[in-house]
Amino acid sequence: MAVIQNRSAQRDALLALLRSVTCHPTAGWLHDNLRKTHPKISRGTVYRNLEQLYENGLILRLQSTDKQEHYDANILPHAHFCCRLCGAVHDVDAEMPDFSVFFTDKGHIVEQSRLMFYGICKGCQGQ
Repeated sequence: MAVIQNRSAQRDALLALLRSVTCHPTAGWLHDNLRKTHPKISRGTVYRNLEQLYENGLILRLQSTDKQEHYDANILPHAHFCCRLCGAVHDVDAEMPDFSVFFTDKGHIVEQSRLMFYGICKGCQGQ
């Protein structure tokens, strides 16, 4: 299991906030919500801590159709659905197939995989 390097109260609060939600928030959303308990936290601090958490393998960084990075504290293998209209990212509740066999059979080493589906979310349909 990955551990937080160079722990700080702000980094701990950021990770706790990210673990407390099922949405896949942006850095801006995280900053706005962290300011409720840490009013002096800067946007730059949020970005630096997100990068540190990502580099330590504690969170996922997902590219969305809204051209913003979204973050996920659920690091277990799972798929995502991304709405091409609003950019929202949702977890897909389905067992992830192990595609690594297609690569390891050819001598490659799979270190990470992601499965992302794109379409129109329920909320955007009919708009």
